[in-house]
Amino acid sequence: MAKRFDSVVALKAAALQVRPGEVHGLMGSNGAGKSTLVKIITGVFPADGGQILVKRRASLLPLPRGARSAGIVSVYQDPALVPDLTVAQNMRLAGASVEAVRKWLAELGVVRLDFSILVRDLPYPTLRLIDLAARSRRSRRSSCSTKSRLRFRRTCPSGFTRWSGTGASATTP
Repeated sequence: MAKRFDSVVALKAAALQVRPGEVHGLMGSNGAGKSTLVKIITGVFPADGGQILVKRRASLLPLPRGARSAGIVSVYQDPALVPDLTVAQNMRLAGASVEAVRKWLAELGVVRLDFSILVRDLPYPTLRLIDLAARSRRSRRSSCSTKSRLRFRRTCPSGFTRWSGTGASATTP
């Protein structure tokens, strides 16, 4: 992948390959291009060079919606939860099924979560898992209920339990 912003080279020759069941953390110093790479792969920014392959086929992901429909989502460093709302209210706001989120959290070992508690009163690792559960395609009420194939994280906070991808890669020509 390659990306420039005017005279600034954000990515020169970035490459990433994710296979089924692998776990990856995208790390680097400030300004290394982590966010830019994730934004290109998730359709937020267009690449100036390179291609994205999903299941070994070239894919154009011009918008985040295209990336999501291809099963590619990004989970950012800070949870996208409203602190002054309950867990259940946050799930409604995210358009996620509370029951599906409960089931997903149980798979991750969080079985006794009170969904009426305010998000601000929960420990950070639990917030990360709730955020992941809410973003999971399995938790969505809509007809797009397929599992996400690829998830990207810029950093790996403590409490991050499971992360996998299936057959996606990004390369430069």
